[in-house]
Amino acid sequence: MRVSRQIGAFKRDRNLAVLQEALAQGEHLRLSRAFLGVLLKAIHQESINHQIKVLYQEAPPSRAAP
Repeated sequence: MRVSRQIGAFKRDRNLAVLQEALAQGEHLRLSRAFLGVLLKAIHQESINHQIKVLYQEAPPSRAAP
């Protein structure tokens, strides 16, 4: 997901919309909009899966005071 953060920073610095840029890049590579839609949905779902893992990950044990 480090890549997602880097992409977000790139787009923020250039004032680009996330979906618009992805579609433009995909079209530049001659990928169909249908394929791009499936790809972006899969990436989004994987991002959600990572977030859920972090959210429900067991918290590290707290250290007892000596």
